[in-house]
Amino acid sequence: MRKQQQGYVLLVLMALVLSAGAGIFVTGVGKSIVERKASGDRKVLAQLKNVKQRLLTYAATHPEIYSGNTDTPGPGYLPCPTLTAEAVAASDCNGEVSRGWLPRRLSDKDVSFEAEGLDWSRVWYVLDNRFSVNTNGAGCGSLTETNGSDSRCYPLNTGLNPARIKLNGRTEYIALLIYAGSTLSGQSRGEAVPDVSDYLDGENADVDADYSTYGATPDSAFNDIVLPITKQEWNRIIKARVSRSAVDGDWCGVTPVDKKAWFELSDWHEAGQEVCP
Repeated sequence: MRKQQQGYVLLVLMALVLSAGAGIFVTGVGKSIVERKASGDRKVLAQLKNVKQRLLTYAATHPEIYSGNTDTPGPGYLPCPTLTAEAVAASDCNGEVSRGWLPRRLSDKDVSFEAEGLDWSRVWYVLDNRFSVNTNGAGCGSLTETNGSDSRCYPLNTGLNPARIKLNGRTEYIALLIYAGSTLSGQSRGEAVPDVSDYLDGENADVDADYSTYGATPDSAFNDIVLPITKQEWNRIIKARVSRSAVDGDWCGVTPVDKKAWFELSDWHEAGQEVCP
């Protein structure tokens, strides 16, 4: 029966993630802006959406993926970017924001983030490290670090303000997927250690955490395609995932059965979390 319930949970999660990925959630930026940038290549946008769905699925099913760990982590965490040609996610993320290529896979789990049909070296990934699978003991800010084998920030389900990554001046994003368009004048690609300015354009090509979906002026050379993941999307999917597990496991009862440590650790049972009645 428990296996059947777990299977049902995963099906529900997939439906939620697919529904989230079906649209472009860019509050204040506007779906039309992102889609206009991709109007010449719908295939790119479709593949970025697929990658986004895979990332959110990974975040939602984190406890299942890492169930064999000594300290099973809660849901909500995303892989670190990579800067190596092996395309394996970095083992940890340093600082407040990480940027690099989108990893194709993990080193220790059978999980793929492959952007099928796209030039892998042109798919870039920006992450608020509070949501990373391993912060390497840095970047948690006011959050508490876990004591497990991997250092994760928690709890992410509070009123955490995702103000580290800016897109068009707004700060509601926990991650960005950016596809670098064709090479522009002055750019040279193919180096083992990539220089972001050889791939991304305009505001996206410097070292800060401010990004844009358009050039500085209408005449600016700019062909990046940007697809964000918002904290609102994350909240909706992760809370739905936790709610289903809490109901199936009776974790909200007076004498909860088989309550997971991560559930209580992040106060999912507290009032206001929209999980327990």
